[in-house]
Amino acid sequence: GNQLIPPGPTNEEIVDAFELGYKAQLPDKKGTFNASLFVNDISDMQREVLVADENLGTSQVIRNTADARISGLEMESRIVLSDSLVMQASLGYLDGEYQKILFDISGDGVVNNEDKSLKLPRLAPWTWGLGFIHSTTLSNGRTLDSSINYSHRHSSAYTDNNTGYLNAVNAVDASMTLRRDNITMSLYGKNLLNEVNHGTDTNLPGVLGFGSVGTLMKGRVIGLELNIEF
Repeated sequence: GNQLIPPGPTNEEIVDAFELGYKAQLPDKKGTFNASLFVNDISDMQREVLVADENLGTSQVIRNTADARISGLEMESRIVLSDSLVMQASLGYLDGEYQKILFDISGDGVVNNEDKSLKLPRLAPWTWGLGFIHSTTLSNGRTLDSSINYSHRHSSAYTDNNTGYLNAVNAVDASMTLRRDNITMSLYGKNLLNEVNHGTDTNLPGVLGFGSVGTLMKGRVIGLELNIEF
């Protein structure tokens, strides 16, 4: 009878990482600034891919698909605006490209430049964020901490063959926390813009359609939390 597709053999994935970093303290302890440049060379990248299966139509197996290089820049800063207000900011950039193709990633039956020109999966080129934290002391020894944070993540390919994409996401989170002695009460909101991040979870066989689409993050969440320490 027909035999199942063997899981391997699969070569070990090797990553050579190079990073150059910079850290600075702003004058008068008014904040910090950190930055890093990095290059990651990945040999024998291991990925879950679909291959033809006589019984099932397709099967998902782990294969060495390519050698790839991912380079990027990350910056983050924390700035004290006043005795009670702090700003946090971040910026990230990623660039990825295949150096050598070892597997038919595109699924067209041949290994060629079309595979090499594909985008690396889940590699969002730009990410950034901006947030503020405010702290104040009220009467009777109470403290009130408030925060709001905005973050952005660019769209990126979800699947190796680039037929599925994750949409860009803008997320806003906020919270207010009141503390007194052993009692803490927090009002918080996550994903206040009610953004939806979705993508193709699984590539299904052609006879069943394109694939299944799944939601990868929750919608807006608002909550109240009370903690009492005894």
